[in-house]
This record gives sequence, structure tokens and C-alpha cells, in this order.
Amino acid sequence: MRLEGRRILITGGASGIGLAAAERFVREGARVCVLDRNAETLAQAAPRLEGVLALVCDVSRPDEVAAAVERAAAHMQGIDGVANVAGIAVRKSFDELDVELMSHAIAVNLLGPFSVAKAALPHLRAAGGGTIVNVASGVALRPIAGQAAYASSKGGLIVMTKAMAIDLAPDNIRVNVVCPGIIETPMITGSAIGKRYTPEQVEKLMERRLIRRFGQPEEVVDALLYLTSDESSYVTATVLAVDGGGTMH
Repeated sequence: MRLEGRRILITGGASGIGLAAAERFVREGARVCVLDRNAETLAQAAPRLEGVLALVCDVSRPDEVAAAVERAAAHMQGIDGVANVAGIAVRKSFDELDVELMSHAIAVNLLGPFSVAKAALPHLRAAGGGTIVNVASGVALRPIAGQAAYASSKGGLIVMTKAMAIDLAPDNIRVNVVCPGIIETPMITGSAIGKRYTPEQVEKLMERRLIRRFGQPEEVVDALLYLTSDESSYVTATVLAVDGGGTMH
């Protein structure tokens, strides 16, 4: 019960890491609200989200974010923590990118967490402090081919996290970022890695890692839980890679 009495807002909560986080946080005693842009996926996840307020919200739309965060705060009677898990993958090499694709990656992966944190900030202050954990990517620490937009948007999230930690420290708000490696989530299994890569090519990806397997959502959730709980009370502005040693940054 490491989060007993805590009120936590989680984005991207309909699947993958976000859904696993919602389930775990509830088991740890938290009241939880999840946001996700996909109403169908949220409905499918409903049996796993018993007792959790689930709201349809596109984090790239600040007006939707503001309304959803206010609903979440009213339902939970405040907010003590935020986990910004929502994100999209844009797998294009630099020469294939255009302004529209780059802007979309930034809108979701960087401005999305910004909007959610801004909307939650008055509630975190009213609670006397709290936590914000952003989810970036190992690619932001060690870019690979075909990830220019994704790496740029997630790299910006790392720097923004550190800047937020500086500015919000006087409010007793800790801000950290987790950088997952290749995690078995719908975003990965439904991507080029799951559909187009041969077993040999997947093995090549594994060669970059000290722990030669894909990670599991629950292993990232362990990091989110640590950074949201009081166990990390002296931790802020930290970049925590959960990537099997893939970046060794």
C-alpha cells in the first residue's frame, strides 16, 4: 500500500504501460483516473479498470486536457501525482519527415505532458506538493535510425522534465522521467518490430542490450511506482533508464 490515500492521474491508461500502471497503483492503495484518446480501447480495458475513472482525452488538445483534468480532480477530490505515459511512435527517417509529422510527434509526446502537468499544477499545489513522472524513451538517450521525430520529441521531454523539477521544487513537487527500452506493448508489437522485422533482425536489436529480451510493462511500472511513492522522497530531476542496459547513458 505504498500509495495509500494518493490521487493519481495517468495518461495513456487504456493499454500497455499506462494500463499496467493504473492496475498496480490501485493495488497500492491509490485512487486513479486514466486518460486516453481511444474510447474503444478504454472500453476494452474496462474490466481491468474497476474503480478507476476513465476519460476520453487527446493530450495533444489543450482544451480537452483542461476539461479532463478538472473532471479527474473533482472525482478524486484533488490530485497528488501525475504519470504522463501517453505517447505515439513516428518511425520515419529524417529525409521522410515533413513538418506535419514532426509537429504531431511534438504535440503528443512533448506538449501533451506539458498541458497535463500545467492543468494539474494548481491541484498539486493545493495538495501541498506531489509528483510528476514523465515517460520518455531510451531512443531519446541513444537515437537509432528512423526515429528522428520520436527521439526529438522524447529528448525534449527529458530536458523539460529537468526544467520543471527546478521550477517546481519550491512547491514540494518532484519531477522525474523514465526512459523505457523496447517494451512489449501494443505500440511495439503493432509496429515494424512486431510486423516487419525478422527474428534475425530482432536478435540484432537485442545485441544492443545487456539483458537480451524485451522488457515487460510491469518492469516500467516498478519505476513509475518508485518515483511516485515516498520511497523516492529525495529524488527529483532524475532520468531513470529501464532498458536492459540498452543505452548505458
